[in-house]
Amino acid sequence: MLLNDNIFRAYDIRGIAFEDFDEDGFMAIAESFTKHLKDKTGIKTPKIFVSGDGRNSMPELFPAVVTGLVMAGAEVVWGGLAPTPVNYFAFHEGDFDGAIQISASHNPADYN
Repeated sequence: MLLNDNIFRAYDIRGIAFEDFDEDGFMAIAESFTKHLKDKTGIKTPKIFVSGDGRNSMPELFPAVVTGLVMAGAEVVWGGLAPTPVNYFAFHEGDFDGAIQISASHNPADYN
């Protein structure tokens, strides 16, 4: 598993795809997110909205995120390709306990 400690920030997780993390690293992050959400909320099967932007690495990485969430006991709704504001809207207006956006915002194309 590839997972560079430097990708973790106060407000997000961001690094160069397949250099700072790989699919297994993404899966581990998703599992940990679900476990944390379950511990904090007491919800046994949290419903999590997941979407991603048009990064080249996103099609390879989103299955790992979904797998990690499901393995940890989450119900996942895949929102498809969408910009981050759509993810925020879905989370706040939908019936979701959490949300993950696979993106790298303004960073170069090799980030995710």
